[in-house]
Order: sequence, then structure tokens, then C-alpha cells
Amino acid sequence: MIKTRITELLGIRYPILMGAMYRLTSAEMVSAVAEAGGLGFIPSASFTSPEDVRAEIRKVRAMTNKPIGLNISLVPAVNPGLEGIQALVAVGIEEQVSAFETAGASPASFIDQIKKAGIPVLHKVTQLKHAKSAEAMGADAVIVIGFEGGGYLGSTEIATMILVNSVARSLSIPVIAAGGVVDGCGLTAALALGAEGVLMGTRFIASTEAFLHRKIQEWMIRTGETDTEVLLRSFKSPVRFISNKVTRTIASMEKEGSSMQEMLGIIGPAQKKDIHFDDDTENRLFPVGLGVSMIDHIKPIAEIIQDIVRDAETAMNRLDRMRGVKAK
Repeated sequence: MIKTRITELLGIRYPILMGAMYRLTSAEMVSAVAEAGGLGFIPSASFTSPEDVRAEIRKVRAMTNKPIGLNISLVPAVNPGLEGIQALVAVGIEEQVSAFETAGASPASFIDQIKKAGIPVLHKVTQLKHAKSAEAMGADAVIVIGFEGGGYLGSTEIATMILVNSVARSLSIPVIAAGGVVDGCGLTAALALGAEGVLMGTRFIASTEAFLHRKIQEWMIRTGETDTEVLLRSFKSPVRFISNKVTRTIASMEKEGSSMQEMLGIIGPAQKKDIHFDDDTENRLFPVGLGVSMIDHIKPIAEIIQDIVRDAETAMNRLDRMRGVKAK
């Protein structure tokens, strides 16, 4: 067992968290992570109203009594406004989620509301200065996502290894590493850098509980280390996707100086394709982290987490042998 301040804070067995993935994370995934000893976040942005979020929390609760979390995205494209955010926070508090994850902008306007309820707040950042601000405003932990991750990556392009090391040595609250972590070696490396847990998204998409079309998951397994592409850098909104016909079109448009409005004509339809039933891999946008290149099996989440824990223990024992320490 790996015990850290994160396992203590969240009441979980392993310091392994599943990120909230817009329109991808399901109740089945969140409950499976919880049952396996980790904690997953429900993405509130995937639902049209606070009551729909409440229903999803209760759906998860019907499958597990272990800790679960609620993500509130403050990214402009999905930010519901202060009134909407406060309604989501109220639902999370009323339903007694075990943790809130915030990301995309400062949670300063509502963090006190959560803290008064005694629920931990984990704020996700892409830079040291934002991590320091999160600590100052009362966050219980920070999630730092490096440029190897999927989804929105921040405009500074700081690698996970550098970012985690820098933030961990600068803050007193726990740090959770994200971006390119998909296995036990990644967990071990994060702990060695000073993190006290990891947050993963891409690895959990390649699970049986994700219920994606089989051809989409097979596409993930085929994806190599040079088969992803970061788009929208010129708009200071870099996002990493698996390379395909659509990403090449958007990259070309961006290079030629097309406006965001022009590109949205391509992005919109590509994002609307149903990831669960549509097997078209060339005409969709599919965000992943660079760690996708190290995924070679689709497995149940329970097996994924057990593999990570076992491989982390193996890696730690290997390091101990290098130091001349006998395994217990």
C-alpha cells in the first residue's frame, strides 16, 4: 500500500485519481475507480443542469459507497457563470461528494463555500504561479498538469517532470501529478519528484467501463509517440488530439492564419461525433495525452489500477536494490 497525504485527505487506498473528461467520464467509470481504491471526478460540464448532476452523483452512489469527486470546470466555453457554479457547488455539498476539483480559472469566488462544508478542494493548474495562488486561497491540494497531457494544456508548454518538481518544492500542500502518466512507473516517478498522487485521464478511457466503440479504443492502442498533435496554440488554447484528417485540416488552417470562427466550422462537427457508437476515426477530434503511446490493452478499471500499483511497487523495489536495501 502507498500512503500519502492525498490518500489520507480523500480517504482512498491508492493515490490514483481519474480526471473528469467532458462527455467521456461515466458513472460506471467513476464507481469502478472508487471500488478499485482510487477516486474519480464527475464532470459537471457534461450535464445540462445541476439536477442532472445530482442524478449522476446518485447513480454513482448506487454503485459504490466509496469516495467520489465532482469537477467544476471554469473554462470559458463551459463556465455556467457564478450563479450556475454556486448551484453546482450546492448540489455537491448536499450530495456529500468527497472532493471538488476545479480547473480553468480561479475558484476564489466559491472556495469558501466548499471549505465551510468540510470538503477538500483540489485545484488544477499548469504553472507554478497559479499553484501558489491556489495554496494562498485555501486549496487543500493542487493538481499540476504538464504539456504531455490531453485536453487543455496551458499556454506555457511546461513538461510534467519539470512542473511537478518545481511545484512540489515550492508548496506546503500536497501536489498531484498529471500529464503523460499511465502506469506504475509514472506513479513512482511522480512520487520521486515530490508529488503525493497522480491524476490520469487517457489510461481510463482505454477501459471496458468507458463503453467506447471498439474501433476507437483500438485506434488508441495503435497510436504511437509521434501520432498526436497540439492544435490552437496561436489562440493560447493548446489542446492535444490523436492525429487524423481533421487535425491536419485544422493545423493547416491555423498555419494559414484562419480565424477561430472559420476553424469552428470544422471543429464543431468533429466534436459532436458520438464516441460511443460512431467508429469514424478520421473525421472526429479525440483528445488524449502522450501516454496513449504506452497503452496496449483495453482492461477493466480494477485491473488497470492493480497493474499500476503492482508495477509501482516493482519499480520501488528496483530502486531499493540499487541502494542496497533489501525488499521487505
